[in-house]
Amino acid sequence: MTVLALVVATLAQAIFCISVLSIKAIASPNHLLLAGLFVIFCFASGGPVVETFAPAVLHHFYILTLPAYLLMPPLLWFYISWLTAERPWQMERRYWWQLLPGFLALIVILFEFAVSPGGKWYFDEIANLPWYLSIPFALIGMFHFALFLFWMPQSVVYLFLIVRRLIDYRAKIKTHFASHEGRGLGWLFGFLAVFIVVWIAALVTLLAQNVGQVKIMPREVGAALFLLLVWSLGLLGLSQRPGFEGDYVEDEDLCDPDPASPETEGEKYQRSALGEDQAQRIAAKIKHAMERDQLYLDPSLSLNKLARHTLVSPNHISQTLNETLGACFFDYVNGWRIRSAESEILQSDKTVLEIALEAGFNARSSFYKAFKRETGKTPSEYRKAGGRD
Repeated sequence: MTVLALVVATLAQAIFCISVLSIKAIASPNHLLLAGLFVIFCFASGGPVVETFAPAVLHHFYILTLPAYLLMPPLLWFYISWLTAERPWQMERRYWWQLLPGFLALIVILFEFAVSPGGKWYFDEIANLPWYLSIPFALIGMFHFALFLFWMPQSVVYLFLIVRRLIDYRAKIKTHFASHEGRGLGWLFGFLAVFIVVWIAALVTLLAQNVGQVKIMPREVGAALFLLLVWSLGLLGLSQRPGFEGDYVEDEDLCDPDPASPETEGEKYQRSALGEDQAQRIAAKIKHAMERDQLYLDPSLSLNKLARHTLVSPNHISQTLNETLGACFFDYVNGWRIRSAESEILQSDKTVLEIALEAGFNARSSFYKAFKRETGKTPSEYRKAGGRD
């Protein structure tokens, strides 16, 4: 009963998320990527429900989990690619080939169901066929098993690509935004940790059941892990928007057009014709925007906003910040914010939160982190000490 209750809770959560995402997909079809993941989680976790209420089709249900598992890594990759894309992301035709293994597995399984409607492996039913018929059937069965083996390296490759993509993304938003709240996607690292645990558990369980016909993990543990996976993705994924949404980078301003081969800081600007004198003029414009116009007080300040204000291309501003001023956009802007907050902390009785918001921060936690990094003290310690040492 415990397993069944956990699975029902998982399915209820997944179905609710699918319904919400289907409505959101009317405005943004990319929400179907996450909806597809929840459909796959239904197949991956729904065995105990089928076993309880429809045991006659349990074998067929478990066989259908293979296409679901093969579709899971590319769908997760597409979803994270959408969240981290620097320009509007769409499911283009060139991506469809990554779904091919899952669809091939589905075709093979439907063929096996047609040959063996009783639910047995069709090898048992073709043993007495002539060789010219048995060989093709045997090859199809071997192909089925090869697809099962393919799922393991496929998952490892996609997990590597996803982690690398998230690390690159977190570096890129520091060059584009002065505040990361709602854009950091830090929760995805926690989700991936749970996903890896579930993936390893599912792999070990499938191998043990299909090769050794043994059960090595309590079903309650597997059901609880799937509930945690679906609950965490539902709780955070439904409200998550793409990190660059509302301030996408224009094509001509993209610093790294090929995510598969990221450039170093030096290589990034090799094609730029920005000279030393021009870089100094741009640096003066940036300083004027901060010192006189106090642009840093805007909580939603981004590289594009600064570019429009100074009438300088985002790529040239980024190059000037990195090569002339020696700081990325995030650190440079927050440095100005911290310096403006220091005097307020010493000269006013305002709360730390009030000072943080007035300085351009939109979260107390980010202010504390930036202030400690800049001064070596927390705001309270700084006020008590009367300033820097």
